[in-house]
Amino acid sequence: MTRRWVFAAAFFAGGLYLWLGPWWVGGVLVGWAVVKNRWATWPLMLGLFVLGMGFGWRGAAATRDPPKPSGPVIVLPTNWSGTDTLLRYTGIAANGVPVSGSAVVAKEEADRLRTTTLPQVVQWHGDLTRLQPARNQYEFDYARYVWDHDGLAYESPRQPLVVTPFAPRTLTEHLTGLRAKLLARVQQLPETIRRYAKGLLLGQVDA
Repeated sequence: MTRRWVFAAAFFAGGLYLWLGPWWVGGVLVGWAVVKNRWATWPLMLGLFVLGMGFGWRGAAATRDPPKPSGPVIVLPTNWSGTDTLLRYTGIAANGVPVSGSAVVAKEEADRLRTTTLPQVVQWHGDLTRLQPARNQYEFDYARYVWDHDGLAYESPRQPLVVTPFAPRTLTEHLTGLRAKLLARVQQLPETIRRYAKGLLLGQVDA
């Protein structure tokens, strides 16, 4: 039974990789499963392969032409970053699509937003920019990384920041606010302990 599910997983993953890449990994998985599979039910394996192909095709289509964000963006407390006056944020637009953006603000405003425990609504306007893949071979591909992890494909233009805080409403917003409060407490620790505490307890690693 265990081996049967190993072959089933290989057929499904092979179908995925044939679309999402690298395609040769999918070919190796399917070829290995075809050669080794002698006990599993072939109709089931074929069905899982087709299912994997379907999910892979859907994922590849979304990668080529991802949905565009529109409307105000909800930014959770821990999704602000940047230097003293250049702020970057990542949030969810009104239509449910992730988007990132940036703005130049006064240092006091940057400090406030980097330490806030409340979610914020960010208003923006203008034309979106599609995040571009790495230009050189073996270069870190930031666009691919944030797409795979966060479904993020577009960035709003840099503009004056128009932001409004609001009280948490969902469980995620409450938990993120709690995480922001813990992060503020950790920031008061000595430097070495602070780095370990942020990484081990909160999963945040500074540059």
